[in-house]
Amino acid sequence: MSTDDKTQDDLPEGEQAVRLDAERTRDELEKTLDEIEQRLKPQALAQSAQRRFQENPAAVLGVAAGIAAALAGLIVWGVRRG
Repeated sequence: MSTDDKTQDDLPEGEQAVRLDAERTRDELEKTLDEIEQRLKPQALAQSAQRRFQENPAAVLGVAAGIAAALAGLIVWGVRRG
């Protein structure tokens, strides 16, 4: 009889603990991946951005202005270089 054919009660105590720990870890990983998937959905990202803007519009506009300035700088640098 292989180890896979044994029931949980037939396994040595240490092996039971390892299997239980592996199952627990697998469940935690699945939950974490589900949470990450939910956070990365476009609708969730849009809601998060909207909430941040409502909480602190100046900060969000400042970040947007910084990104725009960086992109403009890269474009100017590319034009002058090329």
